[in-house]
This record gives sequence, structure tokens and C-alpha cells, in this order.
Amino acid sequence: YSPRLCPGTSAAAPHVGGIAALLLSEDPGLSPSALRSRLLSQCVAMGDQYTYGAGRLEASPQAPPDQPDLVIQEVTYTPTSPTLGQTITFQVVVRNQGGAAAGPFSVALAGSVQSVSGLGAGASTTLTFTQPLTTSPQTFVATADYYNQVAESDEGNNTYQVTVTAAAALVAEAGGPYSGVAGQPITLDGSASQGPIVEYRWEFGDGASGTGAVVSHTYATPGTYTAVLTVRAADGRTASDSAQVTVTAAPKPDLVIQNITYSPSSPAVGSTVSFQVTVKNQGAAAAGAFRIRLVGAGPAVEASLASLAAGASRTVNLSLPLSQSPETFTATADYYNQVAESDEGNNTSQVTVIGVTPLPDLVIQSVTYSPSSPTVGQVLTFQITVRNQGAASAGGFYVRLQDGGGHQNASLGGLAAGASHTVALSLPLTASSETFTITADVFGQVSESDEGNNTYQLTVTTATPALSFSLSLDRASYRVGDPVQIRVELSRGAYVYLVELDPTGKAKLIFPNYWERSPQLPGGTTWLPRGSYTIRASEPTGTSQLVGFASDSTIPYFPTNFPSPDFPVLSTNGSWFLSQVRTWLSANVPAGGWAEDSVSFSVQPAANLPPQARFTYSPTHPNVGQWIQFDASASSDPDGSIVSYSWDFGDGTTTSGVRVNKSYSSAGTYTVTLVVRDDRGATDSETKQVTVGPPPNQPPTARFSYTPTNPDPGDVVSFDASASSDPDGSIVSYSWDFGDGTTGSGVTVNHAFPADGTYTVTLTVQDDDGATDSVSKTVQVGAPTTLPGMPEIDQPGVYVWGDNVYWHVTVVGDPAWPSAKTFRVALSGRGGRFRELKVTPEGGPSPALGSGSRSFTWEGTIGTGWVDLQFRATMVYVLLEFYL
Repeated sequence: YSPRLCPGTSAAAPHVGGIAALLLSEDPGLSPSALRSRLLSQCVAMGDQYTYGAGRLEASPQAPPDQPDLVIQEVTYTPTSPTLGQTITFQVVVRNQGGAAAGPFSVALAGSVQSVSGLGAGASTTLTFTQPLTTSPQTFVATADYYNQVAESDEGNNTYQVTVTAAAALVAEAGGPYSGVAGQPITLDGSASQGPIVEYRWEFGDGASGTGAVVSHTYATPGTYTAVLTVRAADGRTASDSAQVTVTAAPKPDLVIQNITYSPSSPAVGSTVSFQVTVKNQGAAAAGAFRIRLVGAGPAVEASLASLAAGASRTVNLSLPLSQSPETFTATADYYNQVAESDEGNNTSQVTVIGVTPLPDLVIQSVTYSPSSPTVGQVLTFQITVRNQGAASAGGFYVRLQDGGGHQNASLGGLAAGASHTVALSLPLTASSETFTITADVFGQVSESDEGNNTYQLTVTTATPALSFSLSLDRASYRVGDPVQIRVELSRGAYVYLVELDPTGKAKLIFPNYWERSPQLPGGTTWLPRGSYTIRASEPTGTSQLVGFASDSTIPYFPTNFPSPDFPVLSTNGSWFLSQVRTWLSANVPAGGWAEDSVSFSVQPAANLPPQARFTYSPTHPNVGQWIQFDASASSDPDGSIVSYSWDFGDGTTTSGVRVNKSYSSAGTYTVTLVVRDDRGATDSETKQVTVGPPPNQPPTARFSYTPTNPDPGDVVSFDASASSDPDGSIVSYSWDFGDGTTGSGVTVNHAFPADGTYTVTLTVQDDDGATDSVSKTVQVGAPTTLPGMPEIDQPGVYVWGDNVYWHVTVVGDPAWPSAKTFRVALSGRGGRFRELKVTPEGGPSPALGSGSRSFTWEGTIGTGWVDLQFRATMVYVLLEFYL
């Protein structure tokens, strides 16, 4: 409500304002004047405009205009029972149930859109859509006026939903492949088929058919058939599947002679031969009862078998005499054709036996001896039984008993087939373990069927004596470093371990070791060490014990690996370690199979070896007054240390120490003697001749001063060199260089500098022997210049300053100094480098850059004035060292 639009104090004014607001909401484009006109057009005049209401405004809602209203009237689809994946055809009926015609609009079904040019009020139209059925159930939404092209009286009724449920899938599954035998039923299984099945129908491929999920069918003849299964649903749908059926003929047995063996392998003619006949049924069906016949040149023999399964074998034993040589024997399976076989022509097999002429065969049947527990050297009596296991009698032959040292023979006049005879022969036992060989027919007098079985061996062993072991040393006492020889005595070869138990109780392994890694030693006497190494007595001094163990087997407490050339420590508690070894031996090695021995010895300190005195001196040609360094550091003591160094210089003076300095006051040759003493009192000395020459000329020393110290250009400056001196003579010349291109000479000189600046004045003096010396000073003429930003410099020294770009190192001299001084500035840093180095004034000393510009050194001299080095540094930090 706006008072400007509806002025007045009447209670009706707000109501008029409300109607105005409704008109504006209906038509926001109304101007104020047009709005006022519409309001006034509906007013009825009444009353007095100046006293009470001037009129009445009548307002009522307008009836809305007729509009279309689009709805989905119906959605139908075919097929009515679709399957998953099948395409469905939808008939969508759209109706305009509004009071006005609808213009163009679109209809959509599940994302598929079709256009309609228009639809009159009350009219309907049908559209056809196709969509695949992807899930079950699946809801499809149809929408009229999909793009909201039509203004409708009801915008909320444009959609329609239809839900489609897929019919269950129909799948035929015939199974297979199948196989069977002609004449026997074969089961076919279609129960894996899926869906609402009401009928299973089979076509077996041989003209026959059947019904049911699982059926049995018998094929009359072998072959490969295709069986087809067709299933039907209640709604008439069908599905089919096929399976292959392989029909084979009914199996039969097939009997063959698989193998024929016989024994003996070389039978005599007339003897009985035993045959082993193996029959196999290599057919596919079991065989019933049948007989096996074996026949040679004479009578036949048979055996019966009640049955034989398919693939099985059976061996029967049959015997026939060998009536001739050679003779062929035939074995036949199913001799009387009792079994119907797949192959009736493979029932027989033959073997040919070759006979031999009967021969004797002499063997040593048994050997015994007495006494049963002999000792070495005792005579043994052997009872030897010879047997003729051949088929013929043997003639005369000899039996021999033999050892490594001799033999004894016994003769037999003959031996019938199958007979045995015992002879007695004797020989002495010459070793603790000795093998005796007994031979029948030692001279080969009898022709035998087997010439390789005439000998027999027997080993006789005496009772094993206990292992004996002893240790001894070549001496009872040693000094530290003395070689040690160890004597080992063994009754037989054994594993030997030697342990030193020193005075502190520590156990150290002496043998085996790095040089002799195997603990095995032979029987008899062995001296250790063997080879190129040496066993030496070592500290601590006192009484030690060498303990040894000998065993028929290795002892696991000792190392087998020796990585370094020394004698390893086994334990610091040696007694405990040795008791562990004894316990293990007692538990694991039979009595008599190990032994222990020990021997004590003493170790004395080694005899003291004297030291060796050695010294050098430099210079080797000294002069009078020159310092000479004498160095005895090359002296040594092989078994200790040197505790004192005494010097006699041959001029009546002495001193002590490893390194000493000495000067002589007069020329000549001096005998210098060094005496060294070790920590056990032994001494040694060395003497050398030192020749001292006359003193050399000493150079003069140049010194000068000048006044005034800071002259102006043109001022006369007095230079005075009278402070110069010569320690062993006199100065004969004074030469001046004023640094401005002019020179002069004399003890005192005057000079005027022409212009402002810094001048280096150099004085050179020469003595009466020609030696020279020089000194330079810097003379500042005029006011000293300064650099921008330079701090006030009023004292000599080194000043470090700078700005945010450059660093400066300024070295300042002092005119009061008697001579110029040497300065040295060294800078180094990390993480960058020095650059843009500049010296002021020009001609000043230049800095020397280090590797990678990471350091520099600046050296020179300064007298009066100053010299400055400017630089930049890209460093994490800078270290400055200076000397002036």
C-alpha cells in the first residue's frame, strides 16, 4: 500500500491499496496512471469528497480462462509376458482433458521422446514406443508435455507409470556327452534345464523318442547318436538342446600268454624244468573258467583258472622233463575254447630250452675256527666243509687255506654230486685283524658248471686293546718367546686335542690349530709342531699345564674352523671347560676308546734385550752459533721401552731428551754421544762426529723514519736511516726509492713529493760483505682519501665494514711505526662464493682466490695510510682471519 497512490485518511484507503497490489501482481507492467484509471473505472460515486467517503470501489476475482490439461490416459505393451532382453512395444494414449486445445508438445517414455503437433480439448492420440526389458521388474514412466511447452490448468498430472515383469527364462539342458555299450541302457539327464517347464521330450537319434526329465534308452547297435531335448513352458514357449551319445560294442575278454620263464636256467637233459607261465586278460571284459596247457616233445601238463578279470594277470607253475636239447615248449591259454574272446588267434606262446651236460660244482659250504678269541701269533685251526652242489661227481682236487704270509693245502680224492666233506687246516694269526681265503679246487683240476664260486673269505679279529696316550715336552721350563716341542705317543691312530691351562686358569687350544687343522694323529710318536709354524711359550708367567685328550672319535667341544693364525681361547674358566670335555667323553665314547694325559711346565720372563741407540742431526753442516737439532726418535727397544736419552756434545756440555737443540760457540769437530737406557736397565750408545764451521755473514737490518708524517705536496720530507744496523760488520751504502720515480742515497736525505697521494718509500742497505736488506713505508701526501660509507678511522688496525651490497676490509697503518708491517687477511665460507673483488688504491696487493672462489687470501705491507679490499659474498656464513 502506497499513500501516494491512494491518499486520504479514510479507513478504506488500505483496502484500495490491497486491490491495487492484486492488480499489479496480475500485470506488473501497469504504470501508476494506468493503475489509477483501472481503480477509478470500478468506483461508484457517493457521499461528499470533503466530509466523508466519496465513492465505493467494487472488486471481485475474474473467472480464469479455459486451458488445456494433458494426461497419459493409458499405457499397454506387447508381448504381455516378455523375457529379459526382449524388446517391448508400448502403446501410449495421451488425452487433453482440459477446456482448450493444446499446441505442440512432446511425449516421452523412458528417455525416448516423440513430438505431437497439437491436441484439441477432449481429444486423444496414441503413440508407439519400443524399449528393451533390462531388469525384472522394470518400471517405465510416460510423460505428456515432456518439455513443458503447454500452459496447462494442472501441471502435476502429466506422468504415468507401468511396471513390466519378465517371464521366467526357458533353457533346455540335455547334459552329456554320454557313452555306453550297445544293448545296455544309457541314462540321459535333462534335469538341469531351467524355467516353468511343463514337458520334457527326447529324440534319441535312432528313431526312438521319450519323455521325462531323466530317461533311459538302449541303443541296439554301436555308433554316435545326437539326442535332442525339447522343453515346453505353460505359455507355449519351447527351448531345445542336444547331446552326443557314443555307443560302443559290448566288451570281450582276450587271453594271451604274457610271459614264460623257467628254472634252472641251464638244466641237464633228463632233469625236470619248472616253468612259470603268466596269463593276462588284455580284453575289456572278465573271462570265465579256462585251462592252460604246456607241452614239449613229450607229454603235456595243464592247469585251471576259475576266472580272470579284465586287465589282470595270473602266473601258474608247471613242470615237465627236458627230454632233448634243444626242446621247444608251447603254452596255450583257453586250450579248450571255453571263453568267447575278442581275438581267438593269440592264445599261444613258445619258449626253447637248451640243456647242458651235467658237471660238478665245488663250493666252500662252511668254515669255523678255534680258538674263537685268538691273540696275535696264536695258531688257528680251521674246519672247512666242501660241497659238490653240481649234477655230476668231481674227481680229485685240493683245498687251500691262505693268508697274507702263507698257505696250507688238503687233498680230496673226489666228491660225489650233492656230497660234502670237511678238512682241517691250520695257520697262525699274524695281525689283530686278518683275512683268510679258502679255495676249493685251487689248481683247477675239476671242470665245473660254475668256476667262479670256489673261494670263501673269513676275517679274524682279536679283541681291541685300550687306547694308550702320553704327553711330554722337550723342556720343563721356558722363557717367554722360547719355542716349545710337544711329544705325543699313541698306541694307534686317534683324534688328539691339546689344551694349555695357563696360571690364570684360561684354556687355550694348542692343537689342532690354524696351521694343522686336522686333529688326527697316527699311532706311534709324533712331535708337534709339524710344518713351518712355531709354538712359543707366552705370558702370563708361572706354572702352566698342557692337557691332552685322545679319542677314537672327534670331540664336539673343540672348534673345526680357524679363521686367524693364532691359538684360540676356549674358555676363561679352563677347569670347568676340561670337566665338560671329560663328561662328554665318558658318556659318548666307550671305555678304552679315549685317554687323557697332562704335563706341567713353567714359563719365566724373557731375557731382556738391550735397546738400540740411533740419532740424526740437522743441519748436517752447521756454523758457529747456529742451532742444531739432535733427534733420537729412531732409537728402539725390541722388548720394552726406552726410559732415558743422555747426550754428551763433546764440548763439556750435556743434556737429556728425545729431541734437543744445541749451538757451538767456536768452529771445530765435536764428538757427540747418545746413551739410551731401557725399562730394565740395559743401555746402548751411538757416537757421531759433528763439524761446526765459522759463523756466516749476518745481513744488515734496514730501518728509517721520516718527518713530517703527513706532508703536503711540495713539503720537504726528511728521511733518516741511521737506525739501520749490521750485527757483524758495517753498512756501506743506503739507497732510496721514493715511489714517485725518483731515487736517492745516503744515511739522511730530503725529498718533496709533487702531488697528493700515497707513496711507497723503500730503503735498501748493503753491508761490508755484500748482504742487503730492504724496508718500505707508505707516505700519505696530502689529506688521505676516503671511500663512501667508510667509518671514522683514527687508529691503526684492521677494519671490517660495508653496506647492503659490498663488504670492505680496510687495513690502516701508522706513521709512527719504525717500518711497514706485514698483514694477512684470510676469508672462507660455505654455500656460495666470493666475487667482485677490488683493491683501493690501485696498485695495492691483489688477493689470491681459492678453489671455486669459496675462499681468498690477501697479503701485503702497510706503513702509513690505508689500503682497502671490497668484495661481495654469497655465503651462508663467512669466517675471517687476519694478522697485522
